[in-house]
Amino acid sequence: MITITEALSEINLIKKKLVSKRGVVSQMLIRAEHIPDTYEKEGGSRAYIDREVQSINDLCLRLISIRAGINRANLKETITISENGHAISQSIHDWLIWKREIINDDLNFYKTVTHAVKMHLDSVSKQPQVYKDDAGNIHLVKSMINIDYPAWQAAHARASAILEKLDGQLSLKNATILIDV
Repeated sequence: MITITEALSEINLIKKKLVSKRGVVSQMLIRAEHIPDTYEKEGGSRAYIDREVQSINDLCLRLISIRAGINRANLKETITISENGHAISQSIHDWLIWKREIINDDLNFYKTVTHAVKMHLDSVSKQPQVYKDDAGNIHLVKSMINIDYPAWQAAHARASAILEKLDGQLSLKNATILIDV
């Protein structure tokens, strides 16, 4: 049994080992016959490569086992985030999907919309626009903002706060949840 934090660390180590072992195998594929075999005492280069390939396969199986253990835990364990009196409870799996695939686009969308409205309001305050009606009368152009701007800003702040709280909860859960691999 290991924590998810330890498991994620082991995954990184396995990936580095895989890169290294695959590199060694690739370099040893062909050898000129007149050059002595560096691994002659260990059964020769061919046997060494066979052992390295077996090691690569074993590391891949370990990586699959660790990922599967993490996935099982993430489907079972939940995180509850409270924000402005509302509690949102979801599996870690669902939170991770939200974090990877939704929240960054949402936050960028909030920023884009609030920036566009702010730029328009700044522009209008600096240089008001006018128009002539059919009778030739001049009028100020009045803008109508089609969102509740303060509510939009509050939603942006709320989403950012949820993300911050989630990051803290994920760190805590990863350090405390034990998985069997």
